[in-house]
Amino acid sequence: ELTELTTEAADTAPYKLTARSAEGEQIAWNGEISINPAASRGRMVLQGWKLATLARWLGNRIELERADGTLDVSFDYAAAFGGSAPAFTVSNLQARIAELALVNRAAREPFAQLASLQVNGGMFDLAARKFAVESIDMARAAVALEVDANGNVNWSGLVPKAPSPAAATTPA
Repeated sequence: ELTELTTEAADTAPYKLTARSAEGEQIAWNGEISINPAASRGRMVLQGWKLATLARWLGNRIELERADGTLDVSFDYAAAFGGSAPAFTVSNLQARIAELALVNRAAREPFAQLASLQVNGGMFDLAARKFAVESIDMARAAVALEVDANGNVNWSGLVPKAPSPAAATTPA
């Protein structure tokens, strides 16, 4: 529900938006928005997001056969776009990945697995170019690094190669 949105200068109001996918993934936002000047501050929460959903959204930008696990993220933010430079900060970042397993298209077994990854107390400040995390806890992590007979690493195919400039400009 979004009510009482106005373009009056310095007029803000609290809002709350919540959405849930068919698979139970939830995104919730609450905060304030102002149009003049363009600014927003609030809290964002993602709960129960399946990594398979995120991999699907990435589409052909990442070469994964399968992505298992769930992601929960929450953070406070402030954004302002009315000054000489945009300002964007994130604070109170909490993130958790559970039961991660990533399989690339050339393999049958996961090349990366972990039972859990917990990030606590994260912050980001765009103007100051700062990023900090209070703690990172990881449990039962495993990485399978393989090199084939041609010297190719199993991780190297995760991000598709950009087309060469000649191929991009060649008429069809």
